[in-house]
Amino acid sequence: MEEKWLRRKADWKKSEKTEWERALLQQKQMLTNKFEKELQELSKHLQDRNSTMEKSFQQEKEVFMKQHEEDLEKITELQKCREQLEASLKEKEGKLEAVMTSLWDAQNELQREKTKNLLLERSIKQRIASVEEKHQITAASLHDENVSLRHKLAEKSEEVFSKRVQGRI
Repeated sequence: MEEKWLRRKADWKKSEKTEWERALLQQKQMLTNKFEKELQELSKHLQDRNSTMEKSFQQEKEVFMKQHEEDLEKITELQKCREQLEASLKEKEGKLEAVMTSLWDAQNELQREKTKNLLLERSIKQRIASVEEKHQITAASLHDENVSLRHKLAEKSEEVFSKRVQGRI
């Protein structure tokens, strides 16, 4: 009986072990299925996020590319504007240089004319002084001559008067 009992015990242990292994295998499969399901969901979620991120990246890339193209157009436009401004500036610098040269020449000519005018003014003042001196000398001499002629006239008048007075008497 003990042998039977030992056999039953061994069979029972074997069947229990088999059941336990089956339960473990079933639980393993259930956990594996659950893990695979979660893995698939996670993979799907990651793919969705990757897809969303890729779309967002593509949109941002398109926006940046469009902005880059606009910036390149602006740069080209600004370079053209800069070239025009530089050409205009060179032209104006040339005109300014010509005006400055003309102004310098005019200032030199003005200085020469001022010098000539000063010399001419000095010469005129000297001539005026000379003429005034001659005029004073002439006036003095005419005055002296006038005084002398008056004396002569007075003398002649007295002579004539005295001859008349003597002729009447």
